[in-house]
Amino acid sequence: MLMSLPWAFPLLGEAKHGIEWRSVGGLLGAMMVCSGVGATLMWIGRSESGAELLRREAMVVVGLSWILAMVLGALPFWFSGTAWSRT
Repeated sequence: MLMSLPWAFPLLGEAKHGIEWRSVGGLLGAMMVCSGVGATLMWIGRSESGAELLRREAMVVVGLSWILAMVLGALPFWFSGTAWSRT
């Protein structure tokens, strides 16, 4: 949902360059992957409503969540190809 907010920037673009279609495609691909990951995690955790989470397990969940957020946040750059360009 929040990845849809930056769509205004590549769609508006600069006047001389026009719409940045690589960025739009990168954001769309990242949104699809994030939606798939979110749906999968919701499906996995659907029956675990009454389970207790111990402190050690909570630390692992938080650590893995940071790594997952880092990877999912980098997806628009990877998909649009701007992660490798130096211009």
